[in-house]
Amino acid sequence: MTLANDERLEEAKEAYEKVLALRPNDEGALLNLGDIWERLGDLERALACYEQVRNRNPENPEALEGCVRLLASMGKAAKALPLARRWVSLEGDNAEAWNWYALCLTDLGDWEAAEKAFKEALRREPAQERYWNNYGTLLLDQGRYEEALARLTRPSTWMSRTPWATTIAATPWNSWAVTTRPSRHTGKPWLSIRRIPRSSSAPPACSRSAKSGTRRGGCGGPI
Repeated sequence: MTLANDERLEEAKEAYEKVLALRPNDEGALLNLGDIWERLGDLERALACYEQVRNRNPENPEALEGCVRLLASMGKAAKALPLARRWVSLEGDNAEAWNWYALCLTDLGDWEAAEKAFKEALRREPAQERYWNNYGTLLLDQGRYEEALARLTRPSTWMSRTPWATTIAATPWNSWAVTTRPSRHTGKPWLSIRRIPRSSSAPPACSRSAKSGTRRGGCGGPI
């Protein structure tokens, strides 16, 4: 983000703060201010804005989305889960709501429910690469490597567009080495996969950090 953009955000922040000084219950102003704090990197203040709206209007989907995204990204999946469940109940056709619900379930170790939720997201948006990546990574976490590979190397996914993915999809490997660790920035896992081919030493492990609402699986480019 450039300095000019930062300055414009600061101006917008001050404008919304003035609006809220006059109309402290203005939900639109609170949501916009939360978005600005989020863009400025102050997640705690952003969350406070979204929670103010949610406390006044528990069924505001934008406030629920903001709370779920930030709580999950801050490693607070247990707090995010009931809100994600509420978001899904209010917007059952929203694929992003199902994706975040699945991510919360994944972080809490409820893999069966998470898989069902990812399938719901994909049923609504079957071309969304992030959802296929998240679903494939969930399968990797369970050691279901062949199933994961089938999803991570679909024709529309980023792995299918890399030489590495083409090679592993066509070659019989003796074993895989998979490790994960949480990202302190997003709360989502970083995933590292080592492939061990026949009669060859294992190549260096590759890892990619997770973006908001996305978990990374394998080596490759951005989603």
